[in-house]
Amino acid sequence: MTEPVPAEPPIDSLRGPIIELDANMLDAARETWRGRRTRLQQMRDRVDGDTSDDCWLWQGTVKPNGYGVVSVNRKSCHVHRVSYVLAYGPIPAGLMVHHNCVNRSCWNPRHLEAVTQQENLLRGDTLTAQNAAKTHCLRGHEYTPENTYRRRGGKHRACIACQREKDRLRRERNKSK
Repeated sequence: MTEPVPAEPPIDSLRGPIIELDANMLDAARETWRGRRTRLQQMRDRVDGDTSDDCWLWQGTVKPNGYGVVSVNRKSCHVHRVSYVLAYGPIPAGLMVHHNCVNRSCWNPRHLEAVTQQENLLRGDTLTAQNAAKTHCLRGHEYTPENTYRRRGGKHRACIACQREKDRLRRERNKSK
């Protein structure tokens, strides 16, 4: 027995990072309409370069942030998300599509992977990734389990040696008043 298809598919399902593509939208991208080529065929026509493991640079509309945009059911969607869904199925809830090639205009499904937002941030060239890669604080103390404490639910780390020094200086300042 097949699952009933909702009467009105969520059109915005390709926009957010954690919403799945509806089956109706997936079918709309694969099916021909009035003898026209499928959306997938139209997208493949826009591959610039080799169709193997090279990046497929989107030749259609590209947003200022570098992401390619394609229309599905008359709604703008990121082309890499459409490509992922057509190749692998719905994006799992709680995950987002990551470009392993770090090229935002690439939509080659071999370069795309569903990951958590944290993993996506840590893999990119972001402030989060830069801070996570640091092994020493600004004063040169090593971040070890003994010299590091976590703040704000474990997301932020601080150097215990530096905090002790700050506390000592504050006590001296308050004592001299």
